[in-house]
Amino acid sequence: MAARRRKVVRARPRVRVVRGRAPARAGVPKGGPWVGPSEDILWACYTNSPERWPALKGLRRQVRAGRYYLDFGLAGRKLGVEVDGLAFHGPQEAWAAHHKRHREIEALGWRVVRYTSNEAGGAPATVLDEVNRLWTKGR
Repeated sequence: MAARRRKVVRARPRVRVVRGRAPARAGVPKGGPWVGPSEDILWACYTNSPERWPALKGLRRQVRAGRYYLDFGLAGRKLGVEVDGLAFHGPQEAWAAHHKRHREIEALGWRVVRYTSNEAGGAPATVLDEVNRLWTKGR
């Protein structure tokens, strides 16, 4: 009698930021975006009941907008969600670069809604409700 093989399930490794650079992630070019815990919480909330937010149907993580990546988005409708944390955008120079990036994304025709990491991680359903409401109005 042959022994049955058990399927080995491996946990996804945690992403660490080393000297301000993100490691390569599957599907994202090297040096691409860093995904924080608040984004993971927001994504888990969405994937647990996507039917609750019909305007977000087809929402994806790490959506490309020109030469940048948005945290979440609907590429076909050019709608994006960004989750900002002070740890990542703390120094004044980082904020200036971040605003330049935001202007370039909007110049490409994207509509981006921004939330702090505290909002996204602390009340993800409220954030998704608000984005759903905003994107339903703007169809």
